[in-house]
Amino acid sequence: AEVKVLCFDEFFVSDIGVHVRRYANRTLVVTTSLETGAAKPSVAIEFRDGRNAVAATAETDHEGLALI
Repeated sequence: AEVKVLCFDEFFVSDIGVHVRRYANRTLVVTTSLETGAAKPSVAIEFRDGRNAVAATAETDHEGLALI
């Protein structure tokens, strides 16, 4: 699936809606299409620490879910 991204200086506009839920020992990321509401599979996820180093990575599954 093609993802269109428009760049405007410091932020991006895309069709990806992101919901993040933090639990005691894991984080759930849910991605959906803002246009259709359908799950967005194969979305690359990165969590970064205070020094902007990558702390964890994941990719959403066919249901738009990633558990880190």
